[in-house]
Amino acid sequence: MFSALFLWSCGNQRHANDHDHDHSHEHEHDHDEEGEGHNHETEALQLNEGKKWMVNEEMKPHIDSMKMLLDNFTMTNAESFHVLSASLAGHNQNLISSCTMKGPSHDELHKWLHPHMERVEKLAQISTEEQGVEVFNAINESFKEFDEFFE
Repeated sequence: MFSALFLWSCGNQRHANDHDHDHSHEHEHDHDEEGEGHNHETEALQLNEGKKWMVNEEMKPHIDSMKMLLDNFTMTNAESFHVLSASLAGHNQNLISSCTMKGPSHDELHKWLHPHMERVEKLAQISTEEQGVEVFNAINESFKEFDEFFE
């Protein structure tokens, strides 16, 4: 669900609930050109000629807030992971709506963001603490990867 919303709103200044004009075909067109079977999750992130990609300033507070949520998280039971997932999903929504990136940096961000969002969605579906810890650790690793490739 969030991935589809990301395709629609990233790089689009309008909000998802603004129905005056549908821009989804414009943004999805960029992805159609990438070819059938295009899967961000299986593509390796790459640096920008050896340097980190720049993320627009408006997105950084949402990344920082999610990192803080993870740093301050205390597991009490499996439900605590569901609460964390809901908070992360809200920040993902804000991250997406603040995206103005275009071009190669935007494409690289998609390679990171799609699997990250899938992990957050998976965290909402866990039924045991063990599953929660596993997905929580994967989300933490996702942010380590973000820090390796973006600034």
